[in-house]
Amino acid sequence: MIYSGTIEAKTGHLIPTYKSGKPAHSKYNPTGERLSIAEDFFGCIIVFGIAGGFHIKNLLANENIFKVIAVESDNESLDFCLSLETVKELSKNERVALCTMENFCQCTKENYIPSLHKKLSTLFLRSWHDELPDADARVNELLNKCLDSISADISVQAHFGKHWHINILSNLKHMSQSGFINTPVKIPEGKTKAAIIAAGPTLDNSIEQLKWEKECTYIVSTDTAYGTLLNYHIVPDAVVSVDAQQVSSEHFLGITKCRTVFIFDISSNPETVRTVSEKGNKIFFIRSNHPLASLIADKAAIPYIESGSGTVTIAAADWARQQKFRQIEFFGADFAYSDGKPYCRGTYLEKKFYSSSSRISSSEEKYSTLMFRTDLEKTEKGLLGKLGKSAFTNKILASYGSTLLQWASKHNLKQNGSVFTAISSPINSNTPTPSAFDFKAFISSYIEKVQSLADRMDEISLSHTVKEILGSRELISLLPLFAASGKETITEDISLALQLLLYYNL
Repeated sequence: MIYSGTIEAKTGHLIPTYKSGKPAHSKYNPTGERLSIAEDFFGCIIVFGIAGGFHIKNLLANENIFKVIAVESDNESLDFCLSLETVKELSKNERVALCTMENFCQCTKENYIPSLHKKLSTLFLRSWHDELPDADARVNELLNKCLDSISADISVQAHFGKHWHINILSNLKHMSQSGFINTPVKIPEGKTKAAIIAAGPTLDNSIEQLKWEKECTYIVSTDTAYGTLLNYHIVPDAVVSVDAQQVSSEHFLGITKCRTVFIFDISSNPETVRTVSEKGNKIFFIRSNHPLASLIADKAAIPYIESGSGTVTIAAADWARQQKFRQIEFFGADFAYSDGKPYCRGTYLEKKFYSSSSRISSSEEKYSTLMFRTDLEKTEKGLLGKLGKSAFTNKILASYGSTLLQWASKHNLKQNGSVFTAISSPINSNTPTPSAFDFKAFISSYIEKVQSLADRMDEISLSHTVKEILGSRELISLLPLFAASGKETITEDISLALQLLLYYNL
């Protein structure tokens, strides 16, 4: 604890004193203490040093400050501050989040919404900073760690936010106009084990086993591995695709009607979905935690599937788990490059690279460019078993593997090499009751909600606008779209969202 007690200021207010004996605030007028911030600032502010809280209370007078994350050095110091009247008052304010250095990262992730709050600024209570000799080093370490994590998440939203929104609306509109109903998938009798097929290089060594076991194994392929299985005359029972990009359509070029069930995330590329559907194939939609997908989940009967950080291998495994398979085996889930290649034979990339290969730009060079775009680390053993010769991994691939193991642990799946077995009986699936989706009614209601806010934005404060957005499921669903807009103000974001929705109401 950095505080020793309190003294009374000239105004009668109690102010904390540090262990050094110095007061945390002015002994003459602590209520007038203000931190320097630009007059036109709008966004979220992190304040290091809570003390008596007078400086934080004064920040809240600016309604363009949407959130204040106030940080103390440790739990004991925070508890001491909470015994003071002003800090007690702040703890009840929805625009304030109090935390310690220890849980700072978690608190910031939960309270700072980049696509909505836009700007982020950090401020120090000067007396608090001076009391902690290592304040700069500790704060910099915390900020770098936390902001790296937030930046990674927001960069994905910035890249895919618009794609996700357009794809979800397009797929929903097509679903409604075609009379499509998201009916559950029936699992053939006699298939007691699920095989999850990823496109890692070791898949080439597992083909014979898959051929031998296919009569008793339910084969769930990722979209990347689909072409490889077909090349070996293995028709999977299901294929899972969660990719929002146009490139995903290349996995299904030349597709014909077959017994395979194609499982698409509702945010998948709509051209890909139509390509598969128009051939008469069975489609089943799943969803991630995207707020727009969550908004329509019950109305469109779309169940939630875990995919970690958007990994198709985990999505395929979780779908199999929800179909109550007690044993799940992974093939080609290497999370590494081996034998000098990133993928197994037969993927769309192989066709693409070999077809464009030349003496001055060979397929080997293209594969090398793909693999060595980030720093690699040599590895001898994968998370799920042996790898090929000269295997390498990187931070992204390793994180995918770690996420898969976390998923297995969460659902009580015991690992034995590449096989995961459920320790307890699988829970019942949370699939909503199938029903027809009325897109016209949905989009009209959606537009009405956004239009209502847009019409009043000149009359209400930015702070009230943020509060209204966070209080509405329809408006919250726009946040990933805001992240991708590149606009500097919420007003511009709302205007852009409205234009997009009106287009889909045609």
